[in-house]
Amino acid sequence: MGRTDSIICDFNELIFGGGGIMLPTLVIPSACYHRMLKHIQACIPEEACGILGGKGMNVELVIPVTNREHSPVRFYMEPLELLHALETLESEQLEMNGIFHSHPTGPQIPSETDIKEFLYTGIPTLIWSYTDTGWVLRAFQICKGNYEEIGLYLE
Repeated sequence: MGRTDSIICDFNELIFGGGGIMLPTLVIPSACYHRMLKHIQACIPEEACGILGGKGMNVELVIPVTNREHSPVRFYMEPLELLHALETLESEQLEMNGIFHSHPTGPQIPSETDIKEFLYTGIPTLIWSYTDTGWVLRAFQICKGNYEEIGLYLE
C-alpha cells in the first residue's frame, strides 16, 4: 500500500494482450512515414522527435516537436509545443499512440537514457536510426527499465 511505484508493467500484457501469440503491430500510412522521415532528415545532426496520433494501433497523424536539447545524442520535447500537439490530438478526437525520435549516430534500439527517462508506459516509442543502407525505423514498448520490440506495418 505504501509503494510509490504502483504502475505494474507486465510485458506479456502489453505485448501479447494477456496470453495471445501475435506481436502488436503499429500501422503507419505511407504519408505519416514520409512526414516523420522528412522531419528527422531536416533535424540532422540533432535528434528529432515528435508524437503520433490515431486510434488504437493505427497512426493517422504525425506531429513533429522541437528537440529542446538541440543534441545529437538526446532529446527533450519542447514543453509548449508538446502541449499544443496534445491539444491537437484532443481536438481531432485522436489518442497519442506513439512517440518518435531519431538516433542519427546511435543504436537501433532504445538507449539507456531513453529507457531511464521514458514517461509513457503503454505508448510505443519509434526510433529512427541511420545505417549504411539509410534510415531504419523500429518500434518498442518501454516499461520499468526494459524494452520489447513490437511490429510495424507500413501501408
